[in-house]
Formats: sequence, C-alpha cells, structure tokens
Amino acid sequence: MSNLDIPAGRWQLDPAHSSVMFSVRHMMVSKVRGRFASFTVDLVTAEAPQRSTVTATVDTASIDTHDAKRDEHLRTNDFFDIENYPTMTFRSTGIEGGGESYQLRGDLTIKDVTKPVTFDVAVGGVGADPWGNTKVGFTASTSINRKDFGLEYNSALETAACSSATRSPSTSTSRRPSSRSRRTPEENVGQRSRWARSAGSSSP
Repeated sequence: MSNLDIPAGRWQLDPAHSSVMFSVRHMMVSKVRGRFASFTVDLVTAEAPQRSTVTATVDTASIDTHDAKRDEHLRTNDFFDIENYPTMTFRSTGIEGGGESYQLRGDLTIKDVTKPVTFDVAVGGVGADPWGNTKVGFTASTSINRKDFGLEYNSALETAACSSATRSPSTSTSRRPSSRSRRTPEENVGQRSRWARSAGSSSP
C-alpha cells in the first residue's frame, strides 16, 4: 500500500488521536482558542475518492475555552443555545481533487441555520500499525462568518470586536477522522483526522 492508497470502506474514528478545535479573534488584539471535546465522524471512502462521504456531529455543550465562565456563557442563547440546539452537523455533498489535496464541500448546520462550506483537506498518510490496523490521517480547514449562523452577542462590546474561529478534529483510524475552525466575523473551521481500520474488517 502506498502513502496515498486509501482503501474503500467505512472507517471508525480514533478519539484518542482526533480533535475539533477553534480560535476566535478577540477585540482585534488577541485570539481565544478552544475545542469541542465530544463529537462523532462517519467516513465512508469509495474506490474513487471523489465519491466518498463524510458526516460529522459536534456536541455544542462540550465547548472548552479554558475559562469556565466564558464556556457557560457560550452555551446560553446568546451564542450556541445548547438547550434548543445541542449539536452542530456537517454533511458532505461533494469532493474534488486528488493525491494529497482535496476540497470537501458540504452543508454546515449551526443552530437552525444551514449554509454550504468548503473544507481544504490534506491527506497525512496511510499505513498499518503493529496490531494490523490500517490508519489514515486527514487535516481539514475552512473559514466561516459566525454571524451567518446567528452566533451574535448583542452588546456594545460586540460592535468593536472582530471574531475569528478555527475548528478542527484530529483523528486516527483503525479506520478513523479530525477538525478545526476560525473566525473574524470569519471563522476558520478545520478538521484533522486519523482513522484506523482493523485488518480484514473494513466494511464498504
């Protein structure tokens, strides 16, 4: 198997080597970085990589910016409103490219807003671990405007602040995936993934 030969089949996310992260510009002078600790990813690869599919779900309550008070505020209806919208989702609609570089198109839903986004995807490599599992790694990133998804806080400070966010899961697979995002009114959203598949147990 070469570095970029990705076998067809359904891959299992490796949570220990996966992450969904983000960074947000705060008041134009600094960045707040954080992650979503709980998420799932379903990756099904096809013989022709462009026909592969990806679905990801993130638990918004699992946000962690290393500041408990800020995290509690982000969970309220000022931002993610986790009581009414406990998850955000991504569903792929198409893939272009080849080799080490792809463009992953899909629909991103945050709260009650769904908009098309495109991730730039880099393939980190494919290989076997000592236990006979096939592993593949990906990194994906994109930029979005958080206000397009209703993530606006109506305060005087908001008018003076620009926010930038990066979301990214890092995943490993026995087959398995990961991501990352960022904002300025723009957010960079990205996912870095590693997937592993047990030898002889891939399910197309």
